[in-house]
Amino acid sequence: MELTEMILKIRERMMDESLFESILKQYQEGSRAEGSGSSEEEYDAAKAGLPGLLSEEQLACLYEAEEICFEIAQWLAEFAFTRGVYAGFRQHFVHDAPANQFKTLVFDSVLQMPGMQSYPEYCARRDKANDCFVRSRKRVTHAAADKVLEIELAWQNRFLGVCRHAFPLGYHFALSLIRDAASDGVFVWEIE
Repeated sequence: MELTEMILKIRERMMDESLFESILKQYQEGSRAEGSGSSEEEYDAAKAGLPGLLSEEQLACLYEAEEICFEIAQWLAEFAFTRGVYAGFRQHFVHDAPANQFKTLVFDSVLQMPGMQSYPEYCARRDKANDCFVRSRKRVTHAAADKVLEIELAWQNRFLGVCRHAFPLGYHFALSLIRDAASDGVFVWEIE
């Protein structure tokens, strides 16, 4: 097996679906715990109220948008995790590393323009999801359009949320590797 193939397999195993689901769940539970008006509660209410308000075609567009958003969130979690790993190593080995690496390495890079344009496939997926959300809101009542918008906004919040959870996970993973390498062969499990 080639080195590149082995590295890809390691990456696939590290950021598998169960780790992503755990990260997403962490965000969702935290969002719900913050109190009333959270985007997850609004998402649940909007989802419950939409089936009778949209046509089959509009519902299909909405479901497609959500499938794409789920895939985007998975990609963002892996992206933020690897940037967190980089930040952990950088913080340890570069003495003048910037303090707020999340903003530059993740937020400005993929959650805002023009940074996200550096990732054309990701940008195309975002555009396709946005188009599906727009098509699901066409020719509906204001109440239905507001519910679709709540779902879209919940996904935007999820994108940021999974990044905010995956980045420190990657950061602490890097620090654990550094501690392990510096511990004279004694594997350290605790993460501070």
